[in-house]
Amino acid sequence: MNPDLYKVRLDVATIDAAAYAEAIEPFLASVTWSADEDDPTSIVVGFNETPPDAEGMTRAIAEAAKALSRRPPTLHIDKVTGFDWLGENKQAFPPIREGRFFIYIPDWEGQVPAGTVALEIPAAGAFGTGRHGSTQGCLAGLETVHHLRPGDILDMGCGSGILGLAAIKLWRRPVLGSDIDYRSTEGMIDNARANAMLPYVRAVTARGYRHPALYGKTYALIFANILAKPLTDMARDLVQHLKPGGIAILSGLLPEQGNWVASRHRGLGLKLIRRIHREGWLSLVLQKPYSAK
Repeated sequence: MNPDLYKVRLDVATIDAAAYAEAIEPFLASVTWSADEDDPTSIVVGFNETPPDAEGMTRAIAEAAKALSRRPPTLHIDKVTGFDWLGENKQAFPPIREGRFFIYIPDWEGQVPAGTVALEIPAAGAFGTGRHGSTQGCLAGLETVHHLRPGDILDMGCGSGILGLAAIKLWRRPVLGSDIDYRSTEGMIDNARANAMLPYVRAVTARGYRHPALYGKTYALIFANILAKPLTDMARDLVQHLKPGGIAILSGLLPEQGNWVASRHRGLGLKLIRRIHREGWLSLVLQKPYSAK
């Protein structure tokens, strides 16, 4: 017998769908949204096995709406009886292709395309399934620097660890994941195990760079898929932890925030290499000069 589930729905403008999906993602087991460029409206849909935190979601939606200068959309929560979770999961979360990267859920029954870099990531809302434009932009940024042979890698704000795991697939180098939410760091370890990468991964729960595991360490590649304000707040720490010649891939930015975040990091000596737009989100690829100390 299929269990009862709770369905969450938001009707929003297509341009805002990714932002609202990200806002409610931490409260739910899975989240998806429509993305048709010819339709100005989209539906953000999420599911949970227990009654979701309506108050928490309402606050998160209001904060997202304020950042977008919109009126908050109405939050709809319904109990769904006899829900076919497995069938719905397969339909709602088809595989994703971003450059060479191919991301699929564990229940997917298809064939991984030859020549791709494949990752198995659960459709749990939690913190990075590859469907968010900021994650896709970071993966595209990783393609930009795939020819480099970096040393150790830092995935700051790691979420599910999808970015760090993608880098391991390319270089087989150690990755440290750091996130403020312990569920994220636990999820990264679980995903590393599912993708046979556990020996390469360590994950710590910390606020920014404030953890002993990072003290005195420098990295050849740093991912920071967070938000504009914390990226600017932590810019000096990022530069200090980046090796000369190292690459930083930043995301979680609305397009209009790009110049602000880029100028903050350029002012600390980094060079902007590339801007990448995906699904209404901007990612930045920057490099620290080899002459930097």
